[in-house]
Amino acid sequence: MRKYILLIGLMISVVACQQKVDIEAIDYVNGYWEIEEVKTPESQTKMYGENTTIDYIEIKDSIGFRQKLMPQFDGKYLTNELKETLQIEEEGNTIYLNCQTDYAQWREEIVALDSMTLILKNSQNIIYKYKRFEPLSVNINE
Repeated sequence: MRKYILLIGLMISVVACQQKVDIEAIDYVNGYWEIEEVKTPESQTKMYGENTTIDYIEIKDSIGFRQKLMPQFDGKYLTNELKETLQIEEEGNTIYLNCQTDYAQWREEIVALDSMTLILKNSQNIIYKYKRFEPLSVNINE
C-alpha cells in the first residue's frame, strides 16, 4: 500500500511541476533562434553544432512571421525572402504557433519559452529545442 501512495504522490508532483508557457512571456519568441536539438517520439535525439541557417521570428499583436536566415561573417544575413506566416493561439493552458506558407499549414505547441530557450512540438510529437542565437564575432584587425 505504501508503494502505491508513493507512486501516486510522485505522479502528482511530476504533473504539478510541469510549467506551462505564460502568454505574458510570448514577447521572448521575437528574435534570432538557432536549432540546438531535435527529439523524435521514439526518443532519438539529433544534436546540432554550428548551424548555417537560423530562424528569425517576429510577432506583434499575436501575428507575425518566421524566416530562415544565413548569418555572414560581416554580421549581415542572407535570406531567400520566403516567410512563414505565424499566429499565436491560446487554447486552454497551451499556447500554439499556427504556421502557414503558400504550400502548407501546421501547428506547433510552445512547450517552453524564456529569454534564452524556445522549445516547440509539432503534430508528429517531434520536439525542436532552440537556443538564442549569438552572432559570431570576428575581429579582422588583429
